[in-house]
Amino acid sequence: MLNKWTILLLGCLIGNNIMAQGSHFVIIDAPSSVAGSYKSWIANFGATYCSTETPIKGELTFVSGPSGSTLGCQVDNNLTGKIAVIDRGTCPFSDKALNAQLKGAIAVIIFNNAAGEIFPMASSASGADVKIPVLNMTLADGNKLRTLITAGGLNITIKRFDSPTKSAPGVVWGGNPGEGDFRCGLNKWTVRTTSCSGGVVPNVNWKWSPNGAMNGSCGGVTYFPSPSSFDGAMVFESDFYDSNSSNTGCGTNAGQGPCPAPQIAELISPEIILNNSTAPAYSVEFHQYTRQFRSNYFVVWSTNKGVTWDSVAINTDVTTNASNEKTLLRVPMPKTGGAKSLIVKFKYEANYYYWGIDDVRIVEQEAYNLAVNSFFAVPQNAATPKDFVEPVNFLADVENKGAATQFKIPLEVTILDNGFKEVFKARNIYDTL
Repeated sequence: MLNKWTILLLGCLIGNNIMAQGSHFVIIDAPSSVAGSYKSWIANFGATYCSTETPIKGELTFVSGPSGSTLGCQVDNNLTGKIAVIDRGTCPFSDKALNAQLKGAIAVIIFNNAAGEIFPMASSASGADVKIPVLNMTLADGNKLRTLITAGGLNITIKRFDSPTKSAPGVVWGGNPGEGDFRCGLNKWTVRTTSCSGGVVPNVNWKWSPNGAMNGSCGGVTYFPSPSSFDGAMVFESDFYDSNSSNTGCGTNAGQGPCPAPQIAELISPEIILNNSTAPAYSVEFHQYTRQFRSNYFVVWSTNKGVTWDSVAINTDVTTNASNEKTLLRVPMPKTGGAKSLIVKFKYEANYYYWGIDDVRIVEQEAYNLAVNSFFAVPQNAATPKDFVEPVNFLADVENKGAATQFKIPLEVTILDNGFKEVFKARNIYDTL
């Protein structure tokens, strides 16, 4: 057995499929057959999550166009004081919403026309003129309500979803609204750009995006699908800043923008007080959304109010020019046990395309957590003549994800034949991990 091992103290990355629960509830009190709360998601145009703090009450009314069309591409009926209901299809979402707004609607709900989850609807050119809330609901939920809406008299309340105020077990900071979720603003976080192609340019930085929208990616807009992107997220738009704020395509105006790449920018937390925790160490957990070209990513932290800093590189496995990464990361911060406070920074040595951060939490790192990671070595050849057979060396990637140093660690390899009979076993003991 090859006596080789790899200690990865710093880089626990947890993949996660993000499924937002929705930004708003559509609440129906009666009739009992449809009473309850229905999920909805506010659009990326019109009124924002942050401007809909007051619940919206009204009667659901289908729009009516030529031949009674409910698509909203043309709206003929009076919707004054009503919550307009529109079916998806044919014309852009924002066109539908603007048509309803011009007829007096106070809000719009668009029913999907195919099975699937709710989603943040994108805008067309007309979106800039939409001022009312625009939400969508699933096909299944829409079908439950359709007959009652047509019959008239179905009143609802639209109420935005507010994050729970009670933190999950092990979360020492970030579980409360307004801490690490960038809800409706930076909330005492600060930003700093230290370099634009070697120089410093003011007013180019990490920015708060009210709905998770990010410019860039070689000529387009993408949306951060974090669980709470609807109330705001932080984004750095590297190629957008490089190319003179142009979204017209890769290479267009490259290097002519207000902050040519490579850029160095930091997103810095407020001081996080840890007096009530006795954890052996801490990890920072966050949702990210990024596309990689030639950038470097770091998590940086200080336990002495910013006098000194420690850091770890992350995202070293993100494939260049691959599809967008939608992940929940948890990054251990060694030697933070006993700290009275923490300051955390996300440092981006950006060279195209973008990086989004949302829902940051500080969590207690467990003391004991050893793992053999999903890595393996294969034989040198698919088939080898018997006279040339050489010993096979086994290589394992071993990680201490816990905060406490581990001693006398056994690592075993076992080989079974086709009948699950053990034919080989070897064991190594490693002194310190």
